[in-house]
Amino acid sequence: MLTLENLKEVIERYNLNDFTLFSDDGSENKGSVSAFASTSQYRINSVIAQIDTSFSNSVVEAVNKIFKSNYWPRDFSGQLNKALEIISEMVHDYTYIRPHGSLSGLTPFEALMNENKESIVPADQIRIAATTRISENLNSNCTDCQPIPE
Repeated sequence: MLTLENLKEVIERYNLNDFTLFSDDGSENKGSVSAFASTSQYRINSVIAQIDTSFSNSVVEAVNKIFKSNYWPRDFSGQLNKALEIISEMVHDYTYIRPHGSLSGLTPFEALMNENKESIVPADQIRIAATTRISENLNSNCTDCQPIPE
């Protein structure tokens, strides 16, 4: 039900009437969300990744994974204001601070504005940095940073 309530809130907040809802085939997008999309007063074109189209929603899922692993506390049980603060911090960091390998080392804002071309990091440097970071995590005392044994 939470997914449906979130969808309704977004529709209301942004005054959406005729739009495409792109989602995966997860259970949270079936049932009440699917029924709402097909019977509501809004014109919702529901598109399911890799079923109705040939592409996936992996880009969105990648952002979600980064958010959950880097920003959202594992034991969060706080207030709405704290949740909004964490989300705001993540959006700012992700958009303006954090370089993205898929954007040649630029932040999304830099890529959007076509700025800071001299800061483009070659792919080899990104791979070396990732390898170094994994090695540092493995050698740290942080129990949350250790891989889970298989």
